[in-house]
Amino acid sequence: MQFPKPKEIKQKNEAVKVFRSGREVCDLSTVAGNREYRYRIRLMLERQHGRCCLGGYIPECPGPLYLDQATFDHETPRGMVGAVGTTELRLMASL
Repeated sequence: MQFPKPKEIKQKNEAVKVFRSGREVCDLSTVAGNREYRYRIRLMLERQHGRCCLGGYIPECPGPLYLDQATFDHETPRGMVGAVGTTELRLMASL
């Protein structure tokens, strides 16, 4: 019996990869991953009542936040000086 080579094994294309630590990352190279990322941004925006999480803390904050401006902001950096992000539902700030 011959075992398949790694390149011959079909990989399951996941929209969200969940690491052992519980960190979640949306795969933006897939349609499903993009859809999930936008859904999470919309949920975060609703939870924050359309406001930037930095409002009242820094003068550059716009205050009201629109969907096309919204992005995830991370409470604690992850990876090499925050180079590795996560799309967990935490905080959201403007671009």
